[in-house]
Amino acid sequence: KDEVLGNVTILADGYAAPITAGNFVDLAVRNFYTGLTVKELKKRLGVTASLTMAEDSVVAYDIASTVDRITGEDGVIKKSFDTFLKGISSSEESEDGSSSNSNANSNTVLTSMPVMGSFNEGFYDPLTAKPRRIPLEIVQFDRLFGTAKLSYESGFSSNTASANATLLSVLKPGVRNPPLLTFDIPGLVAMNHPDLNLNGGSSEFFCLTEKNMMPGRTTLLNGQYAPFGYVLEGLDLMKDLQAGDIIAATYVDESGMMNLKKVRGTTFADAMNSEEND
Repeated sequence: KDEVLGNVTILADGYAAPITAGNFVDLAVRNFYTGLTVKELKKRLGVTASLTMAEDSVVAYDIASTVDRITGEDGVIKKSFDTFLKGISSSEESEDGSSSNSNANSNTVLTSMPVMGSFNEGFYDPLTAKPRRIPLEIVQFDRLFGTAKLSYESGFSSNTASANATLLSVLKPGVRNPPLLTFDIPGLVAMNHPDLNLNGGSSEFFCLTEKNMMPGRTTLLNGQYAPFGYVLEGLDLMKDLQAGDIIAATYVDESGMMNLKKVRGTTFADAMNSEEND
């Protein structure tokens, strides 16, 4: 007999992440998450993602992911070479009593975390008949003007100009303002995306467990994943989720239904202009 673990209440923040939070609420309304199991996914934090990959190119990502599994930092070739170097290091240590431990990419961390909402390639949007891709959406503190603004990863769309242009900017490598929401905040819920595609999020989301709530890991997540909500109730349960646990059902309250904006279009510009057109 299935055991009922309890309920989790998430507040979706439509101000800090209007597209990401709206996507989450929309999928909950559609019952997309109902019956999906929690999965333990390996994540390499701190990797440099590619911006040249099309946001709807699932095949391109699959190829890149396969190449990374073979030639990347945790790939077959790297493991074989590390084994070879370890044998040499052990031999040298036995001769002179010294040893060395080098990491080819010390700025990255390989970890695993429970991720919810995983289903094949993500949610297929009936308007496009393609997997829905969500841009990396970060609310930042603008040091120049002293205000908060929404920023989107460059390469997602060339149509970012809209009536809300004063609130928008494009994230540029090396010139980022600090994000207002950081992952040292307990109960922060964020959208997951492939390690190599910042704009590849679709339906997966996560909340950090205790083992990943440490400065060396939360810092690598800041500005790289889009927080869109907060766990109001059931945080202990959320942190204890295990692979194989099932989302039995989702429910959106009246306030969430009233504030959900329906996008009448399929482009990024349509999403940003939806509020103006309602």
